[in-house]
Amino acid sequence: MKKIQKEIVRKEYVNVFVANDGTEFTDENECKQYDESAKGVLFAKHNARIVKKSDEYSLFGFGSDENVIDVVKFENESDLDLTLQCYLLENPHLKNEENKERLQKTISRMRKALLEKDFVFIGRGYDEDGYWFEGTRNEHIAVLQRIGEPEEKSE
Repeated sequence: MKKIQKEIVRKEYVNVFVANDGTEFTDENECKQYDESAKGVLFAKHNARIVKKSDEYSLFGFGSDENVIDVVKFENESDLDLTLQCYLLENPHLKNEENKERLQKTISRMRKALLEKDFVFIGRGYDEDGYWFEGTRNEHIAVLQRIGEPEEKSE
């Protein structure tokens, strides 16, 4: 008989909490605090760039008076990047492969708004939860122009 040393490798599974920006934590509360602090910083910068804040119904004449619209104008590329960071922080599912095309279309529309110095409409929930891209002023005007004047009904 002989005695040898043998290495035994065991797989161990642990819970890992992943923050919205991809940072991993082993403690759920630390992860939540990190997300909230990063979110707080980003949204404070976002709020400083708001040109007008209104509920959806007051701004468009339709929609919910419980959803808030932030009207933002990009002055430079960093404004656009900040908006995209907020957008992805609130919508991490858009980073998934199946949403890649949708995300690219939204980014293209935002870039066009920057180039055209257009206003961007960002939808938010009543308690400022959620963050979605409602389009640009020029996009809304184009839709209204396509609709045209209502036809008069003949009697």
